[in-house]
Amino acid sequence: MSVKRDERRKMEQRIPENKHHDSKLKRGKKAAKVKEYPKFPSCCIFAFITSFIFLFLIFYISHCHKIPPWERHSVSESLSTKIIGQDLAIHLVVESLTDHIKSLETNYPQPLVLSFHGGVGVGKTYLASLLYKYLPENTQLFIFSFSHHYKFDSTQNSENKLLTWIYRELSPCHWNIFILDDFEDTGSAQQILTETLTHLKGSNLYKYTYTLFIIISTINSENINNIVFRKVQSGHQNKLKLADFEHVFQEDSQNEWFFKLHKQGLIDAVVPFFPLNKTNVLECIKAELANHHHIIDEDFAKEVLKEIYFNSTKAFNYEYSSSGCKKVSDKIYLRMNKTLTN
Repeated sequence: MSVKRDERRKMEQRIPENKHHDSKLKRGKKAAKVKEYPKFPSCCIFAFITSFIFLFLIFYISHCHKIPPWERHSVSESLSTKIIGQDLAIHLVVESLTDHIKSLETNYPQPLVLSFHGGVGVGKTYLASLLYKYLPENTQLFIFSFSHHYKFDSTQNSENKLLTWIYRELSPCHWNIFILDDFEDTGSAQQILTETLTHLKGSNLYKYTYTLFIIISTINSENINNIVFRKVQSGHQNKLKLADFEHVFQEDSQNEWFFKLHKQGLIDAVVPFFPLNKTNVLECIKAELANHHHIIDEDFAKEVLKEIYFNSTKAFNYEYSSSGCKKVSDKIYLRMNKTLTN
């Protein structure tokens, strides 16, 4: 009997110990459950990221690929009040932009490249710089002067300088206007410009980037002037068309940079600018006075006109300003100072 009692006591002592051990196990399991985090399948994470990128691209494309409002006639009229004596140039630029913007309805944007040719002070850079006013508000304008910013030196790493500058300034979802001013062919300049335009026109890196390049040069200005002089002499100066200048930019210029670029399809339109006669320069003087809110006095304007040098062509009996309207502003203020001192 005593043996049985001892065994029973030992069993009773083991029961609470087991209960205490079981409670520890339960608490440990609960603690382990708290530390565990829910695991998502990797396919769900990938699907979420892909969906986010897809929605972002839809928003980006729909936001970027917007056709800007473009009123051809109003733009032409507005430019005609600012650019003097360049009706053909205005017409060619506006038509090129009209066709380019219309093509955006069905095609991805490609860089539009225009080449401006003419003498000094005839309105090439001025017209180019005005175009941003007629494009969307987020249009950016950049001017790169070859005579000032760029020196083609074989000792320098110049091959990528122009391309690097363009890609640094290019901004997606914006209209970008690049004016390449004072471009004169020096061999390496032509090569670099060709490589740059070829790369941009064939690149898909900026599929929704709207880019307008305007190359400005004085090359062939003398040939352009002679065509204008002949038309003036024959009384047909108001009937000048681009076809009248085609041989200047084709057969007569096979060794020039723009002929090679145009032949490769890198230039979309060549735009000739005419020399300015006395009537044109007088209009420039009056426009400059109006821009600075001065009283437009006809006698004063004519006195300023006398300060400007005009070349005379014996063969065509035609006078034109060698500096165009470039020196008009300086001449006005010089004349004003003379009037005040007297």
